Amino acid sequence: MRLPEPTGRMTNHAGSQDDVAALILDENGMIIECNQVAEKLLGYPSDELILHHISMLLPQLEAGPLIKGDRINPKLKFMCHCGQLFRVLDRQCQSFFSELHLVELSNQGGPALRAILCPASQ
Repeated sequence: MRLPEPTGRMTNHAGSQDDVAALILDENGMIIECNQVAEKLLGYPSDELILHHISMLLPQLEAGPLIKGDRINPKLKFMCHCGQLFRVLDRQCQSFFSELHLVELSNQGGPALRAILCPASQ
């Protein structure tokens, strides 16, 4: 699968440990929590990310469900496992590429995911 060409100026994000952003998503892909690194990397304060769909940041995730049944969508899990790069849009609509790691979490309200972004070196 070929990634679409990003629009806008590419931002230079080094793939250091300090650039790892973590977001907690509900079963519908809505952001319910994020760490300070995510705020800094993406340029949004947490209150502007909460209750927005993850596809606002990762447009590729608009195409299908993140969870099928009570597990991560197998196709998405495979893409993440293979290290496919996903295009990420920050608040300024600047693009950068990142690995995406998804971790299933147990949540009393239903399935939840931790989405970890690891920006690729450019």
